[in-house]
Amino acid sequence: MFQNKAPIGLLLFLIICVVFYVLGCGDYESPLSSETLSVNESGQIPPTAGLNILERQADGGYDLSGGGDGDLTGELYTEKRIDSQGGSLKLEYVKVTIPAGAVSGQITASITIPAPSIFLWEMGPDNYTFTSDVTIKIELDSAELDGIDPEDIHFYTYNEADGEWELVGGAYNSNQNHIWVYTNHFSYWALASD
Repeated sequence: MFQNKAPIGLLLFLIICVVFYVLGCGDYESPLSSETLSVNESGQIPPTAGLNILERQADGGYDLSGGGDGDLTGELYTEKRIDSQGGSLKLEYVKVTIPAGAVSGQITASITIPAPSIFLWEMGPDNYTFTSDVTIKIELDSAELDGIDPEDIHFYTYNEADGEWELVGGAYNSNQNHIWVYTNHFSYWALASD
């Protein structure tokens, strides 16, 4: 009676060890994974020279900071699994709403904000194209814009192929104090003025 239990226990132990080994060493992605998105090859945000990016000041107001290259300092990150039923994801000032049917299968949607005071962020998975448009909303109170006309602030996306920021547009909703845009892809984004 005791002789049969030892081989079964040993066999069960070996099966459990193999399962943990395969899950730990394979390409299995845990639903709780916190993958780090690559910002770019050099570990910096894309060059923003010539782009007047909106910046939140310490006093709560806003300013158009101009551009330049920047290291990732004070980086914020969040991610969420999204499937064909859709969903939303929010981090600081960025909210993304993905409608039902925009994703085929399942993705891990993410937002990375390199520096919370600068309105520049990355959404992932990189270069993912949706089957229908998703909405990006940025909370932005016109009373705090210190003379900046919210109609002059637009969404830009970074085209990695040509290394240029491209104007996407967007609309300001003064009743709800946000600027929004539709898009069908994720990449680097910025709020900036012409």
